[in-house]
Amino acid sequence: MKLGALQLGAVQHGVRVYGGLVAAAVRELPNVDVVEVAVARPSIAASRDAGRALTRAGVDVAYVQLNPQPAVGVWGRHLAQLAHLEAFLSAWRGPLVATVHDLAPRLAPRARLAAVREAHGPRGLARVAWFAGGLDALLVARLARRAGRLLVCTDEEAQRLRALVPRAAQRVRVIPHLASQRPLGPSSEARERLGLAGHRVVTLLGFLHPRKGAELLIDAVPQLPADVVALLAGRPSDPAYGDVLAARARALGVADRVRLTGYLDAAALDDVVAATDVAACPFTAMSASGTVAVWLGAACPIVGSPLPQLEALGRAFPGLVTPFAERSPSALAAALTARLDVRATHPAPLLAARAAHHPERLAAAHLALFREVSALG
Repeated sequence: MKLGALQLGAVQHGVRVYGGLVAAAVRELPNVDVVEVAVARPSIAASRDAGRALTRAGVDVAYVQLNPQPAVGVWGRHLAQLAHLEAFLSAWRGPLVATVHDLAPRLAPRARLAAVREAHGPRGLARVAWFAGGLDALLVARLARRAGRLLVCTDEEAQRLRALVPRAAQRVRVIPHLASQRPLGPSSEARERLGLAGHRVVTLLGFLHPRKGAELLIDAVPQLPADVVALLAGRPSDPAYGDVLAARARALGVADRVRLTGYLDAAALDDVVAATDVAACPFTAMSASGTVAVWLGAACPIVGSPLPQLEALGRAFPGLVTPFAERSPSALAAALTARLDVRATHPAPLLAARAAHHPERLAAAHLALFREVSALG
């Protein structure tokens, strides 16, 4: 089989990274050739050229990603996403499989407009109100008309997707998020390289957006043991938000125990993950999470909000996820403290979760669907 993988967006974008993980894992399987076409900045011309490139390469099936977000989608920004998707589909007429990411829970139109107004203000509302009316549904529906299979990474996302495109519900499949296998920690050497020797480490990893719950973690730090440092490991959603987090730590008197790392390259990410004792995931919302996948690949215990995706992982692998039901600094601090010394013992459920999300295992599941769709024509 020859697979054509379209890789869209900036190389550091989580969805682009995920597409690369799948392509690399499938390439390791026998009797598979993978052709990757990369488009860093989608445009109508570039999207059309990508479809033509896959056609010239003679691939059996094309594999693409979609995250229907207004400002950070890999197909572009706002309504341009639809134009770029149409350009690609006009040039690639063959079998198609897509993984859909970042499906937010659906609100009634009036509630969605209110949420946009709260987040962006009246002027921002005028700019993006059309999205609150259903651009995500429009994009997913357009892709669903062509895709032989629509993949998501969790059962919760499958429910959201089926509700969004009920006519394509039978074509929705769940394949868990691939988790690159990382060294088992905690590592004293990694802590020394990070300047954290003698400390235990709690880490909130990934793109720092208000929904990640960084403020709550900072508020919990005064109630954690004195040797614990909290790492906010990732780039803030904007510099001003990073300043807000730093100011919050100073106001609480824990600036020396809260570290903002900024963007992490591969080596720095490995050190942060290896140095961590427990992962903090106090999210207010999530879909599939590349951040959670990092912790799965490292067999690291997670303290997380009682969200459906995390609860499902906790049921599948007891002891992997510890919820804190009350959204308060004290509840979060108590849950984190209880799990600080767990990772060093390498509990079996954490290792089982790591193995279950191994890229090689999940690559076989992807390949089976690629062959299935290719056979349908």
